[in-house]
Amino acid sequence: MNYVNSHNTELWNFDVFPDVLQNSLFLNPNRIHPLKQREVSHLVQLAVTDPKINQIIIFGSTTEFRCSSYSDIDLFIEREDEQCIVPNEFYDSNSELDIHYSKNLGDKLRKILFDSGVLVYRRI
Repeated sequence: MNYVNSHNTELWNFDVFPDVLQNSLFLNPNRIHPLKQREVSHLVQLAVTDPKINQIIIFGSTTEFRCSSYSDIDLFIEREDEQCIVPNEFYDSNSELDIHYSKNLGDKLRKILFDSGVLVYRRI
């Protein structure tokens, strides 16, 4: 399902750390604030280990200039099995994670994702 507007020209375009660019599975790293790029890259690497995770979309302050080192990471996860679980290692993140799942997707969150969500991982 297409949850994001991939042609949104109002999204920020940040510089990307060279080590983050090495993660070829991390889509649109330039749309993630530099303070959170390494953490999101790590979450993408962990998602690969779970064959049921189809895609991850980041939204909220992590995709905006107002992001700080204290900001949480808002994630939307679409799973093939519609369960509400992620690998335990997700919770080893330095930032607090606010995880939403497709099973519980409401109209308000659907609009937020479409307007300002950033697709960072899609299972091929």
